[in-house]
Amino acid sequence: MIPAIAATARRCWPDVRQAAAQLAHHRLRSALMLLGMVFGVGAVIAMLAVSEGGSRQALEMIEGMGADNLIVHATQPPGDSAKDVRQHSTGLSLADARSVLDTLPFIAQCAGVRVVPAWSVFSRGGESHAAVWAVDPSYFALSRLEAARGRLFSAAEDAAFAQVSVLGEATARRLFPQGEAVGGMVKVNHLWLEVVGVLRDRQVHAVVFAADGLALELA
Repeated sequence: MIPAIAATARRCWPDVRQAAAQLAHHRLRSALMLLGMVFGVGAVIAMLAVSEGGSRQALEMIEGMGADNLIVHATQPPGDSAKDVRQHSTGLSLADARSVLDTLPFIAQCAGVRVVPAWSVFSRGGESHAAVWAVDPSYFALSRLEAARGRLFSAAEDAAFAQVSVLGEATARRLFPQGEAVGGMVKVNHLWLEVVGVLRDRQVHAVVFAADGLALELA
């Protein structure tokens, strides 16, 4: 093996010397060629890195929005058929969600959400036109929402129909411009609610998912 390698080296040595001599004789051209190779390889590596980073950021954004959640919306029957449908079904309810949870083993958890028509949302320090949802306590975990200040309401409060609420960051600033929102009172339509927490805005790299609005207990 070693004699074969030595023989190959002796045959290639004149070519190596000639190549080195040519490089030394044309130094500027050789330097420009090497720079072109370096910049070309660097550009390819940078492009692949940016593409990989963008792919990871997109996946994190999708995951942050709840990519593994299945959302089921209740629909209103068209026309005059609503009355006939109501005679046989009360519509989508929490009982349906619990039945799905008990029947399908691959469903980890469920949460009920109801949009509350709100014509008046205000506190003693301000007012807001924020959207209002009535939700289960498990809604926050499913939506990847966390409390920046205070806390989220609990299952015990849900069972006791406690009059508590959690605000989004922007809504908290509008309703309580002069102080801390946690512990304050807000009135939604005709009902006064205690604020127990303020949601944290979810940030993925340079993108911020604003946790705006107001969440109530789902009765």
